[in-house]
Amino acid sequence: MATNAERQRAYRQRHLQDVDGSGERLNMVVSVQAKAQLGRLARHHGISQRAMLERLLAAAERSTEYVTA
Repeated sequence: MATNAERQRAYRQRHLQDVDGSGERLNMVVSVQAKAQLGRLARHHGISQRAMLERLLAAAERSTEYVTA
C-alpha cells in the first residue's frame, strides 16, 4: 500500500504537464491581494486565472526592452 506522500507524488507526476505536454506546474504562495486581483481580472475578461496570468506575463515581456531568448 502506498503512503500518502507516494500517492501525492504520483498524482503530481501524472498532472505535471497539460494535455499537449507544453505546460509546467507553478507552485507558489502569493498575497491575498494579488490572488484577488488576478481573480477579478480573469473574471472581467471572461478567462481562467491561468490564461490571465499568461496574458499579463506576455504583455509585461513585450513592454520591456530586455527579452531573453
